[in-house]
Amino acid sequence: MARASNCGSASARRRILPSRLPVSPRKGALSQWLSEQISLIRAPVRYLECIPVLIARRIHISTFFVLNKCGVIIHQNFNQLLPNAAAPLAAKAKDKKLLGYHDIRLRNEPDKRLTKFVVENLPKLVDTMRPRWNDYRDLLEAYASGQMLYPEFAARVRRRNAGTHEDGDWAEAPHEE
Repeated sequence: MARASNCGSASARRRILPSRLPVSPRKGALSQWLSEQISLIRAPVRYLECIPVLIARRIHISTFFVLNKCGVIIHQNFNQLLPNAAAPLAAKAKDKKLLGYHDIRLRNEPDKRLTKFVVENLPKLVDTMRPRWNDYRDLLEAYASGQMLYPEFAARVRRRNAGTHEDGDWAEAPHEE
């Protein structure tokens, strides 16, 4: 019986994509792949004085909830945008017998949705998100620098947003003896 998969076989991925491009990593490589992706998110937070804007094909809802509370501006494309010059690659990636991606769009110009976000929505969001960014910057920097792991970061964001004690889920601060 054939295995159901939305990303095609490993051999199909190797024929289509460069070896350095991670596509639907398997369990063994997932940890390393996630570490590389997290470092891509951490870098802008550590070195920029501006509000980060994360634009991606899809953003997991938990990522949205945590980072949005921190003042990070997030936008989903819902499509994989590739330049017209990548038509042969796009055709292979769309092939149902290989990767089967259905949401690839070829264009050299941004689509209307992305343009509207950048031109109209983004300037309005900056004023709303700046106070959040300032309030959560310490947590973002601690997470981005590796001083705090994601579970602690997300829990502290949740607690700070709820107005509860940030160091734990107890009613009052622990007494040191």
